[in-house]
Amino acid sequence: VQTCALPICGSKRQASTKSTAALAPFCWLTTHMSAESTRVAVVACLDWPAVAAQCELRARGQAYEAVAVLHAQRVIARTAAAHGVQVGMRKREAQGACPHTHIATHSPERDRLMFEPVVRAIAELAPLVEVSMPGIVVLATRGPSRYVGGDDALAQQLMHIAETALRGLAQDQHIPFGVGVADGR
Repeated sequence: VQTCALPICGSKRQASTKSTAALAPFCWLTTHMSAESTRVAVVACLDWPAVAAQCELRARGQAYEAVAVLHAQRVIARTAAAHGVQVGMRKREAQGACPHTHIATHSPERDRLMFEPVVRAIAELAPLVEVSMPGIVVLATRGPSRYVGGDDALAQQLMHIAETALRGLAQDQHIPFGVGVADGR
């Protein structure tokens, strides 16, 4: 019996060989991580559900400065951080911290559809992109980095691409997001 070396999995299965490949069906991480570290870039807007809800409201002609998205009566994303609303707060706590906060329900479909223009714009530069969740795009940097002249140039190019895509989506409102380049995940 072999034990998966990854602490997250910890599964014990009878293995026919001594390689971790025999454990691959039982441990998600062994199938998604290679022995060689891959350099990746990440474009992320961590409060994307709230940004998407705010953009949808603006498209309907309803402008709210502060939006909080709830799932199971808890805030999961917010644009009202400056007003004291934090992720994890209950609905009433969020409304108490910022009474003019618009409460939106969680809609994964809305989040996915609103993020698609950003993904398409980034896919113009890098053919293989992974959307970890709406609001977070991961891509291998090897080819794109060489194409644009290095990791710094790639990060700047990704910032420009994301800003352009988000500007059209948010009707020239500022959307906070970040770009990072690192070894591995």
